[in-house]
Amino acid sequence: MGTVKTDSFSTTYSNEQYALGSLRTQPADEVTAADASLKGDRVWMFVKASSAGFSANDLLERDSTSDPFQAKTSSASAALKRILLVGVADHAIAANQYGWVIVQGACVVKTASVSAGNTLCSKATAGTAEAASTGGAVFGYATSATSGGLSDAYIDLQ
Repeated sequence: MGTVKTDSFSTTYSNEQYALGSLRTQPADEVTAADASLKGDRVWMFVKASSAGFSANDLLERDSTSDPFQAKTSSASAALKRILLVGVADHAIAANQYGWVIVQGACVVKTASVSAGNTLCSKATAGTAEAASTGGAVFGYATSATSGGLSDAYIDLQ
């Protein structure tokens, strides 16, 4: 039987505590308890951060052609293909460290000029999403307008 995860999703590790690509569901009541504006279950994936690490709320992409679970802040490209996107960082993970990122469900993501209800895609600003009418593959939709460079969103990269 697999290991039961009981530590916080924001815990980071210096080694591979769980198999890369492992998934875990966070129940809706825990999601809402952490942020009252977010609703529903959330799915997390265990990844390794690139040599640059990444910041909270960054949109993430795959960083390696040999390891699909090594992640980095998304490139400054409005045309990223959906298969290259990994998820959204709920918290910072330092260079070459391990941790959990959101791949499905409600989260807070860096955005630019997004209105509630807009579908989201990568943007020509690293780590940021924008309204899908101006960019690449759709990975979610905004549930709030951009405020302070962030929006609440529902994503599906599973």
